[in-house]
Amino acid sequence: MVIGFIYLILAILLTWPTITHLTSHLPGDGGDDPAIAWNLWWVKQALLVEGQNPFTTDFMFYPIGLNLAFYTLTVLNAVTALPLTLNFGVVSASNLHMLFTFVAGGYGAFLLVNYQLSIINPQGKRYQLSIPNPQSPIPNLPAPRPARFKRLFSTAA
Repeated sequence: MVIGFIYLILAILLTWPTITHLTSHLPGDGGDDPAIAWNLWWVKQALLVEGQNPFTTDFMFYPIGLNLAFYTLTVLNAVTALPLTLNFGVVSASNLHMLFTFVAGGYGAFLLVNYQLSIINPQGKRYQLSIPNPQSPIPNLPAPRPARFKRLFSTAA
């Protein structure tokens, strides 16, 4: 919980002053940000109002319409942000969802690093790995195997 709060504070600092304009402004340079907000709006509109497939629309290239299968439609983001979109509006939902992704990504990276740097021995004690030590209390600690990745990217037949 404390780690999540720390990542929330870091996300707010990283995206400052977004938190002060949460309901009125989108962060960014105006390139992808309006499109992301439109994606949130369109998926909500298509699923809940129009009752149609969100991958087709006539709101673009009217009256012909557009197949959004090749467009950068962020359906998963829009569906996960749907409760926010319904309760707070598109701009607030986009900003809150962005903050959530920063916090979730940071916390996920924390968990991954914590997992990768810890070893559980048979007695259940948890050791934190740092610098390799010949006098390590963990006998026969396996060394990293970079050769495994070498085979993965080898061009030889």
